Amino acid sequence: MRYPGYRGALAASVAICGVAAATPAAAQTRSFNVPAQAAATAIPELARQADVQILVSESAARDKRTNAVKGRLTADQAVRRLIAGTGLRIASSDGRTYTLANAAAQAAPGKDGQAAAHEGDAADGQQIAEIVVTGTNIRGSAPAGSPLIRYDAEEMRRTGAGSVDDFLRKVPQNFSVLDTSTYIGGIASGTMAAANFTRGAAVSLRGLGPEGTLALINGQRLAPAGLQSAYADISVIPMTAVERIEILGDGASAIYGSDAIGGVVNFILQQKLNGGITSLRYGAATRGGGEEIRASQAVGVTDDRGRLMIAYEFFDQNHIEASQRGFVTQRQGRRVDLTPDRQRHSILVSSAYHLTPTTEVSFDGLYSRRTYRQIYYSQSLPEQVDDSGQAATTQASLGVAQQLGDWRARLNGTYSGSTVRRLMVQPSFTTPTNGFIRYKYLDFAVDGPLATLPGGPLLLSIGTSYRKEEYRPTDGRTIGMTLARKVESAFAELRVPVIGPENELPFARSINLSAALRHDRYSGIGNTTNPKLGVEWNVNDWLRLRGSYARSFRAPLLFNLSPALQSAFTYDFADPASPTGFTNTLVDSSSYNPDLRPERSRSFTLGFDVQPAGRYGPRLSVTYFDVDFRDRITTPPLRASLFLAYSQLDSLRSFMNFAPSQADLASYFASPFFVDIAGRGPGDVKVIFDFRPQNLKSQVSRGLDIEGSYAMPLGRGTLTADANINYMLDLKVQATPDMAVTSLLDQLGGPLSFRARGGLTWSNDDVVASLKLNHARGYRNITIVPNEQVSAYTTADLHLSWKIAETTVSLDVDNLFDRKPPVVHTNIPGAYNLGFDAVNASARGRYVALGLTHRW
Repeated sequence: MRYPGYRGALAASVAICGVAAATPAAAQTRSFNVPAQAAATAIPELARQADVQILVSESAARDKRTNAVKGRLTADQAVRRLIAGTGLRIASSDGRTYTLANAAAQAAPGKDGQAAAHEGDAADGQQIAEIVVTGTNIRGSAPAGSPLIRYDAEEMRRTGAGSVDDFLRKVPQNFSVLDTSTYIGGIASGTMAAANFTRGAAVSLRGLGPEGTLALINGQRLAPAGLQSAYADISVIPMTAVERIEILGDGASAIYGSDAIGGVVNFILQQKLNGGITSLRYGAATRGGGEEIRASQAVGVTDDRGRLMIAYEFFDQNHIEASQRGFVTQRQGRRVDLTPDRQRHSILVSSAYHLTPTTEVSFDGLYSRRTYRQIYYSQSLPEQVDDSGQAATTQASLGVAQQLGDWRARLNGTYSGSTVRRLMVQPSFTTPTNGFIRYKYLDFAVDGPLATLPGGPLLLSIGTSYRKEEYRPTDGRTIGMTLARKVESAFAELRVPVIGPENELPFARSINLSAALRHDRYSGIGNTTNPKLGVEWNVNDWLRLRGSYARSFRAPLLFNLSPALQSAFTYDFADPASPTGFTNTLVDSSSYNPDLRPERSRSFTLGFDVQPAGRYGPRLSVTYFDVDFRDRITTPPLRASLFLAYSQLDSLRSFMNFAPSQADLASYFASPFFVDIAGRGPGDVKVIFDFRPQNLKSQVSRGLDIEGSYAMPLGRGTLTADANINYMLDLKVQATPDMAVTSLLDQLGGPLSFRARGGLTWSNDDVVASLKLNHARGYRNITIVPNEQVSAYTTADLHLSWKIAETTVSLDVDNLFDRKPPVVHTNIPGAYNLGFDAVNASARGRYVALGLTHRW
């Protein structure tokens, strides 16, 4: 048996992998035009035209020439016509993924064709590599019934984004509560932005919070970042290293465990880079400030035995001062930075190597270091604050996969850690703050076919995992202490093809079911078991119906269990019921709450996809989602600002003690974590407000995700009109059984009920021209009396690129018409009145970037 050497040739263990959108395509009639040619080029092209995945080993396709395929055919007909008489055969198909093998590999007695295909490939000296798909542990299979959105690298570039966080900020399903523009002058704009001391970026799907959206790199957890360990910092990932981003829009605790409540964002790294990608980008705001430089380099080599990709990215950003934006309200003569100075270095490695024809080892590694500095004025003291620090992220994942006939076993170990250092310098005092969060985990799983059903192979995945989490905070007032917990898990997943290509019916081209179950045991917390069910029904060649049901959970952050993280202060809060108009209130703002229980949720999605045949024409995807939380872990349901608490007693009264004891007050005043801003001692305090994270009774999130497009030929290219809409029907919370239900939608610094992005794109092989509109609906500002209407905010983005040989030049203009953010008047004591909503609008203004990318 000959095993090819490491030659650097254009071939991988999966030499041909046509990857397209996850819409069911096997039964759709499409127009095909694939000339007769070498199998190595014909199979990926047919996969692209058919919107399916086709897997075949390099050795099986070597020296084979396929037939021409022209005319209107189903994907199944097209694949069969392409390989007729070539010595290749369809070893397995689930309607989305076709696995091809040598026709000589026949099924052994008592085994199905898929098993024989694996054996034939192994005997030929090759291993079919794993296709990473978000939301499932079963190879080469999308999660049945779940709403899965994919964006490839080209789609990301066409938005004009220079980084993965820039791109995700443009996705309507992501509520950007936490990025570089939401920590302004020391005031967090939005509930979770207070966690963002080191100026990172996170994803918050459908406004459910960064802590409820799980971020993965190649399917492996990215450790939480920030002093509160409350979010995964996606800004550390080099964009040139990303092959695609997959967004799963439903609960996935049955697959991944804790934190996958709002959904999952998985960054799939480059798998087939052979050569290099050099990218340079410079941008600046036309109103001044915000200059950015990005430089990245990715190199890769791929051949018969394995692959290796190394990517480096450098990022440097200058701050924007409030004085550079005439519409920003500011304190006269005092410097307030709207955005920080930031500098970041990131390096990422992704590799895989076949030790034997059936054994593969893989390694993914990431290191990133970011520094920042931001100057503003303290809200409690009339002093300038020089706020600086650094954050480092390290992740390393080592895996071994072993083919066992038609089954595969995989063992993966991952280390992921985040270190934070912060220094706040004021004339009166200096505050150093440090901390780290570290994850170590080990996963083992096997998957393969159990049996062959009339609709296709019955697939099973079972496994177990072990994770250890550690968190240690330290600052100038406390001695650091390490908190740790262990998580032991067992999981199983089943995919059942009820109807497939071999037994399709007139109104059921295919029906697939999926079921998953996961049991987790948390030290110090307890046990939890979470199921997930999904169904996918391809009615005909253009309509698919789908639905999913899942139960999920999220354990309290280790940050919330640290006694060192206590804080409290007094302040004269505006109180309309007080004779003086103010009430001296002691606020317990600690992150520490030892009584927290895990939060739990039930999620339900129902949707359909319409995609008529042909390359051109309409496409529509609609998903209804419903997420119902119990014991939701969050701070009391405050609207707009803490300083407006007394105007919201209908939802906050249960968290206020209107007759505090002198013993309780004395305990607070004696604490090293306490600051008496009011300055009148314990005898003048009238109320204690418990603003720690709590287990609220319930929270409900309901809404619609709508994606649509229409493509048509125009001149020498294709014109596409598209739209992506997130429409929230409800986002409401009830803190306790006796408290009123509070809506969190359409509030200052909160999620909006309607966000959309859409426009026109014309493209061919060399030129891309795109104009997109971003729209956020208006809302009422309740921070002033009488309330005011905040206008809707619509901006336009322009993207132009021209490919010359292997070099692409691009021009991107965000906020093309330099729209100012809507005016928001505020009258909140102790807070910056910026004059705009930093979460739902941007002070950057028109931003122009010139990019240069060369492939070699």
